[in-house]
Amino acid sequence: MLNNQVFLYSTFSMITLFICWSWTTAIEQHEQIINNNHSGNNSIKSKVKIDVYYETLCPDSIQFLLHQLVTNYDRIKEKVDLHMYPFGKAQFFESGNSYEFYCQHGPKECRGNMIHCCVLDQNSHDISFPFIKCMEKELYGLRRPDINVVSQKCANWTNIDWKYVDECASGNRGKQLLVEAGRKTKAIKPKISFVPTIIFNEKYSDRIQNQALYGDFVKLIENHYNKNNEHKSE
Repeated sequence: MLNNQVFLYSTFSMITLFICWSWTTAIEQHEQIINNNHSGNNSIKSKVKIDVYYETLCPDSIQFLLHQLVTNYDRIKEKVDLHMYPFGKAQFFESGNSYEFYCQHGPKECRGNMIHCCVLDQNSHDISFPFIKCMEKELYGLRRPDINVVSQKCANWTNIDWKYVDECASGNRGKQLLVEAGRKTKAIKPKISFVPTIIFNEKYSDRIQNQALYGDFVKLIENHYNKNNEHKSE
């Protein structure tokens, strides 16, 4: 009888210890999940949304691309959500089942804008920007070389699929992409009066525009990024 009582007592003690251990483990795991979630939320950084509205043959656009955006992209890419719209002050009109385009610097610019649309649509900025840099360098200045020759040469230099880009920019896909860029551009309020137009966090500012064009572009990005995330670590 005594042995049975000892056995029952031992069994009850073990069960009690197991239940306590299980509850303690569950509580610790729950707290860990909460802490992980809290830590994860704090570690998520808000990028700076940048919308760039430009034209491929516009001298001011080329200056911005070459000396501000593309040349500094590796330093800012982790901090920005970047969107490119190569349209500017162009116009488009429906023509039957297609579209006609009229660009500020003529038909060559329409072709260049469409080429940029096709390259950006198929590639990341890391891949697109070496091509854009090459192309804009060739097009800058009073000299206006054949845009197709320049684009093909730059595509070959930067491992861009020129066959796809040429077919895209010569067909319906390129027109659709340029129309999309045009609609995004025309939706800006107030409408753009200068090309390029650079918008930070969906709010246009003359001051920020001038800083983006002529100031310390990297510092401008960092200031906005820090402002976006100033309460994240609290």
